[in-house]
Amino acid sequence: LTDNKHLSRTVPIIGLKHNPIGQIKIDILLITPLKGIQQKFLVTPSKYWREGRRPVNVGHRGL
Repeated sequence: LTDNKHLSRTVPIIGLKHNPIGQIKIDILLITPLKGIQQKFLVTPSKYWREGRRPVNVGHRGL
């Protein structure tokens, strides 16, 4: 990993007969907390959601 915590790799995709059929690029960005700042959770997302609200079941939308 470099100093800016960004990593990029290109990896081959291998077919059933062990020949390369393509490639995929993977980008990773590592995010860390700021140094010297105290994390306080005085306001949390639970204060914005109403009590008793039911989750929505989206389900499968087909192909």
